[in-house]
Amino acid sequence: ASHTQIYTLSNEGPEFVCPVDICVIDCPADTDMIQNTFDNYANLATVNVSCFGTPTITNNFSPNGFNLQDCNNGPVAVSNTVAWQIVTFTATDQCGRTGTCTAMVVIKDTDGPVISSTPSDAIRLFDANAQANYESWANNNIANFVVDDACNGFTPNPINWSYSPTTPNTTFVGPFATTVVTFTAIDNCGNTTAVNATFRLKEVPTSNTATISGIIQTEDDEQVEGVTVTLNSGSTTAGEPPVTTEDGTYEIVAELGQNYEVIPSRTGDILNGITTIDLILMGQHLLEIQTLDSPYKLIAADINRSGSITSLDMIELRRLILLIDDAYSNNTSWRFIDTDYVFPNPENPFAFTFPEERLINNLTEAEIADFIAIKTGDLNGSAQPLTLAPSGDTRNRDQLNIKVTNQKLVEGKTYTIDFKAQDFKHILGYQFTLEFNPNQLNFVEIQTGEFSNLTKENFGVQNTEGRITSSWNATREQTIMDDAVLFSIVFKAKQNINLDKAISITSTLTPAEAYRGDLEQMGVGLLFDNTINDGYEFNLFQNQPNPFKSETTIGFSLSEESESTLTIYDITGRILKQITDNYSPGYHQIIIDGGALPSVGLLYYKLETTKNTATMKMIKQ
Repeated sequence: ASHTQIYTLSNEGPEFVCPVDICVIDCPADTDMIQNTFDNYANLATVNVSCFGTPTITNNFSPNGFNLQDCNNGPVAVSNTVAWQIVTFTATDQCGRTGTCTAMVVIKDTDGPVISSTPSDAIRLFDANAQANYESWANNNIANFVVDDACNGFTPNPINWSYSPTTPNTTFVGPFATTVVTFTAIDNCGNTTAVNATFRLKEVPTSNTATISGIIQTEDDEQVEGVTVTLNSGSTTAGEPPVTTEDGTYEIVAELGQNYEVIPSRTGDILNGITTIDLILMGQHLLEIQTLDSPYKLIAADINRSGSITSLDMIELRRLILLIDDAYSNNTSWRFIDTDYVFPNPENPFAFTFPEERLINNLTEAEIADFIAIKTGDLNGSAQPLTLAPSGDTRNRDQLNIKVTNQKLVEGKTYTIDFKAQDFKHILGYQFTLEFNPNQLNFVEIQTGEFSNLTKENFGVQNTEGRITSSWNATREQTIMDDAVLFSIVFKAKQNINLDKAISITSTLTPAEAYRGDLEQMGVGLLFDNTINDGYEFNLFQNQPNPFKSETTIGFSLSEESESTLTIYDITGRILKQITDNYSPGYHQIIIDGGALPSVGLLYYKLETTKNTATMKMIKQ
């Protein structure tokens, strides 16, 4: 007898475990950011299956499916929540069974309102209406604030405002009782943002005069010292013009009932804040790699005051840096724009005439005339606004070294000194002063090297003073192989002297600075790749002149008497000329007749003694 029994194994279905924490998305966030944040949260979920295979996981989340609530006044008890939704996750295994879990997704608003306008300062008379004037000024500021807190549509935009203190200060220091007022914007979630403004009280005049006063500062709120403020009335100037102090303020007492023109000026100080880095920024702006981001910087870049920014501005700015020119062709060192002026088109401030003075018609009470100071040519805001400001600390900076082969210079001989790249990586520009003693060397000329965009226009020469200024820049960072010749300078020696004792890089005229691709500032120096002592060492020097046609001189020095062989050969190794002789310790020269060398182009010459060997390159034309 037999019997058949059937057994069936059945899947128990997947177990879906949601992430433990609530999914929190910070506002503001666009649809993509919301989806990405949720996806990262969803990846934390786990699914346990008792059968083989990978389950399929789905959810009903929608970045546009949120329910709105008023921060803390809603069904979700998560602080600062402005929107929420319940998301159901479903896992389906290969047997068709499912497991689910639910999770809460909330959007929180923890950022304060964005205030994109600046409150106006004020000066009022200290009289019976001082408190009312103070409140009126504060409320006008609040009404004119431009503020946004929409949180991408998740929250309404009502903003509550407060200001502090609620009463003005009445303690006078000098001509004013000054109150620094804090305006605070508060959104529905209680997030706050604050800005400050200044309210000044001025005593009621006891005569027929009132004060015209103000503050002059850069767009970065740095007070500018040494600005002469001239007050014109018709064809006359009202009194001795004041000069701003370290706090950038000035004050002029003027007759009531008159019309006035307030004109700031600051002269001299041409190179304050101007370096090759400004050329870099101007070049990047012209090529639209990185445009200047404020109307004040655009005005600073208009070097020749033409009402536009062109390559002519770069040429004039470079000539100033190189000290070829010592003044602007058609501009002033500083320009000043009325602070109250709003540019109709900030991306082109030259489209409309902007005020560089303040006009006051029929002066009846104290007036405030503030100005924004612009240093012509300074595009990175590095100008020192104070007349006696300390120079920057350049210690512990990285340094860009320019390599030079040291050699002994002989009186009466002419030498071409090659200035070579050394770790020249990711460089946007450099500048320096090369100094030489005019009693030891006489400048002959500058020659360009393998650096294609470096020309003689990048140099300024003051031969009698023994100084050569240099400024080079590119719009994109440059990397050059080691030992590539950046440029060459031809000198004629007036004395016997080692090269490293005759030239040096300094900041005497043009500060020695270099700039990496991220605009990090470095120092610049000379690196001599060998040393020479007065007791002579074995050295083979660069032939002079090089390149040459009819004749060239090869110099060398020996530390001891030795039979020495000088061999000249072409790039194939074929010997073109060989000279052997016994030489004493010291410096020696061999004159080579170019006509006796059958080859042209790149040649090599080698000096061999019983103990030493050295090889150099030269070019025969």
